[in-house]
Amino acid sequence: MEIKLEEKTINALKWIVGILNKHNIPYRIGGGFAAHVYGSSRPVNDLDFSLPGEYFPIIVSEAKDYITSGPKHYLNAKWDCDTLCLNYNNQDIDITDIDTLKMSNK
Repeated sequence: MEIKLEEKTINALKWIVGILNKHNIPYRIGGGFAAHVYGSSRPVNDLDFSLPGEYFPIIVSEAKDYITSGPKHYLNAKWDCDTLCLNYNNQDIDITDIDTLKMSNK
């Protein structure tokens, strides 16, 4: 199976994973990107990462020029969690604190 991604997505993925690996931050990839890797034709709109929120200060210091929102608490009908949103060269990256994550099962 061949995975086709836009260049901006590949570049953003390499950038954020580079930061995470540099600091030995454990993470999981989810959302549309994960579904795409497993064969879904769903388009990749953003990169979704879940990791322990204790690492948010490291990411903030490394990615301060790319922060679009947060870190902050996000609450709606589906999500209840702490988040940090980035935009790296026109590619959105959403980071969720796995320790605070609650998701509706609707």
